[in-house]
Amino acid sequence: MATEVIMPKNGMSMEEGKLIRWLKEVGDHVDKGEPLIEIETDKVTMEEPSASEGYLLAKLASDGETIPVLVTIGWIGAKSEAIPEAAGENKKINEGSRGLVPLRGTGTHKPDAPTGSPVGLPAVRGQASASASLGYVPATPYAKFLAAEKGVSLAGLPLDPRFGAVTAAAVIETSRAAALRAPTTPLAARIAASEGAALSEIKGSGHAGKITRDDVLAYARSRASETAAKPDTVIQMSGMRKTIMRNMIEAHTLIPAVTQNVRADVTELVELRAKANEGREDKFTLTDFVVKAAAKALRLHPEIMVSLGGGDTVIQHARINIGVAVALDEGLIVPVVKDADMLSLEELSAVIKDLAGRARAGKLLPDEYTGSVLTVTNMGMFGVTSFTPIINMPNAAILGVCAVEDELCLAGGSVTARKKMTIPMTFDHRLMDGVPPAKFQGTLKRFLENPISILV
Repeated sequence: MATEVIMPKNGMSMEEGKLIRWLKEVGDHVDKGEPLIEIETDKVTMEEPSASEGYLLAKLASDGETIPVLVTIGWIGAKSEAIPEAAGENKKINEGSRGLVPLRGTGTHKPDAPTGSPVGLPAVRGQASASASLGYVPATPYAKFLAAEKGVSLAGLPLDPRFGAVTAAAVIETSRAAALRAPTTPLAARIAASEGAALSEIKGSGHAGKITRDDVLAYARSRASETAAKPDTVIQMSGMRKTIMRNMIEAHTLIPAVTQNVRADVTELVELRAKANEGREDKFTLTDFVVKAAAKALRLHPEIMVSLGGGDTVIQHARINIGVAVALDEGLIVPVVKDADMLSLEELSAVIKDLAGRARAGKLLPDEYTGSVLTVTNMGMFGVTSFTPIINMPNAAILGVCAVEDELCLAGGSVTARKKMTIPMTFDHRLMDGVPPAKFQGTLKRFLENPISILV
């Protein structure tokens, strides 16, 4: 019996997900637990495994679509099994409202509207080259983009047997070959190289179509004019960016936030870290030491580990789970180091590296970025010497880490060079006054200035 493929709900706050791409084609066999789709949630991009074994019978949603959670987007079943009637109705609704082109195996493929991916291309699979007589040329989206940009005709280019379509590699190779064949004066070739102009895109005005110096300069001027007149680009926000926007507005609007700064002398800490990293392949970072010190300080100051409960209640958290902010190309995510106070520095460093690596690869599980009681965000690696971090709700506080700066200090009548670091801390004034955060920062400062105390 056919099984639905649904847009999963990963987390209580998730209302919709973006289908980045299908990892299987209609007709392909799928094992239970095998990655089937790649989706973007409001937190991460991740692969979603198949809930059942069988053959992919139909896709009811296209790559790039944003779909509400728990909505059916495909069917898996026995080979050649008919799609359930409800799915057929759902498919018609999707076609009418979204302009979808159902895929091979559903009987509704439109040969005059290829997508450029393996979807919709099996009719030409196995052909040696693209033929204009088909009425279209099957090609990947990037191949079509490059062909238009470089003025290369897709007709006659070899098809990649994996996709039954022309790929970008074939377009690039054809463009290069055309550039090599183009008759060009030596001066024109040198100017084109200095301007970064592709000779295959320039039409020669010299004898027998030879490209001259004036042709290259005219081409460069036209490209400069096009660039100057290029309009602004409107980019659709990713799900992660929209979530960050909502959370930051909510935190900034609802929380009466106060930021306090403490300046710590980290000269000994920098020296200890350098010695600890000698001969190590996986180096300790400054963040590792700060998170370890913060975990120890939270043991002594549990009043920081609170969040707002329902009504007029406050939740006092027991576990020292610390979130570590990780920057991604599309936004920010905060994976959580669970029970950070129970880990050695080496264990904690390994956990942070693992979480950060999987966060950048979109492989985090929902429970790996929830449940923190304090967030640590390090901007020092970018040379930032002072900033005001915004609280990561529902935490009551967030700890910033700034760049280490060389500073001349007067001690015992002598001027010495020391390394100083600012540690900003923003806290929720609804849940605590200024003294508890100040005491916490004082303890943290003491640990950082006496780094051996962090390790014992």
